[in-house]
Amino acid sequence: MTTLINCQELQREEIESLEMIFGSAWSKYDENSETYRLALERNSEQRIELQVTFIDGYPIHNPPKYSIFAPWLKGTKRQKLMNELENVIKQYNNEPVVYRLAQTIYDFLDEKIIFLNDEQHDNLTKDKLNDTCEVDYVKYSKRLSVPQLLPEEKYSCPEIFTDEPNEEDRASVFQAHCARIEHECQVQMVLDELKKHKKIATAKHNVYAYRVNTETGKIISECNDDGENRAGEWVLEPLVFNNLNNIMVVVTRWHRDYSIHMGAGRFTAYKQCCAEIIKKFLK
Repeated sequence: MTTLINCQELQREEIESLEMIFGSAWSKYDENSETYRLALERNSEQRIELQVTFIDGYPIHNPPKYSIFAPWLKGTKRQKLMNELENVIKQYNNEPVVYRLAQTIYDFLDEKIIFLNDEQHDNLTKDKLNDTCEVDYVKYSKRLSVPQLLPEEKYSCPEIFTDEPNEEDRASVFQAHCARIEHECQVQMVLDELKKHKKIATAKHNVYAYRVNTETGKIISECNDDGENRAGEWVLEPLVFNNLNNIMVVVTRWHRDYSIHMGAGRFTAYKQCCAEIIKKFLK
């Protein structure tokens, strides 16, 4: 009985969070069911509706039931997306997962280039290429036999922009930091550089999120809660919503008064700090 109550509470919190993040794009399918739908799109021609049913035992014991509605998406591309969604379900078993499903769909919509390896390219004639509707664009280059540098040797810590602290709340102070990154290895570089400042290193939470393009054209979207359960999703959301890549944002939180609980307001603060710094940073 206790477990069921915990599941219901987690579902309620997740639904409230999704309503705050996605607004009118997130809606209940009908009043007599626990099915919700989320409309995701990058343009009017490529829209995917994620339909999710919150079943008993989710998220602790069971994954949610989900499906996608996208008449334009067929064949291998549709199967590719379904496989990626299933991988998310498996990776984040026993956790609220709807936001991560939405993030995966956004990343899928952002992928416009399919890269072929040398052998595939050599075997693909011009006529076959014209007949292959699954290939949006082919980028091909012969690889030279030259020594390859490790990412840590190739990249250095980028310049970090730090915003003014947000001290509006009596319970906590929030401060955002932002940097342009070209590789995942720079994420740790940015964190290490920030934590050279004692005040940041000793902060209760340094929540971060980033999106970066890989050499294969895939977009990696990741976030880290740093002990603040699900806060990373709120920092990541403005990056996903605005389709920003090669950007990392860290939001530091210091507690002023532990006796004052911000509740869900802390998530809004994380999101607001991220949205404000990227607006200033990208001017």
